[in-house]
Amino acid sequence: LQKLYEVTLQRNSRLFTSAQLADMLGISRRTVNRIIQRLLDHRYAVIEGKDLTQPHGRPARVIRLLF
Repeated sequence: LQKLYEVTLQRNSRLFTSAQLADMLGISRRTVNRIIQRLLDHRYAVIEGKDLTQPHGRPARVIRLLF
């Protein structure tokens, strides 16, 4: 949680995709998705919407961290 909080301060935003968090934290997207699921379960995060700017593939979830 501390690293995630530091990332929000560094970026001055609480909106992220899994890929953005993975790149900023230096961990895999799969690990970030597991962390996000736990945050969603415990209401430390909510799904804000979808990132439709990607040219191909499934739209990425946009997550808002609530701390």
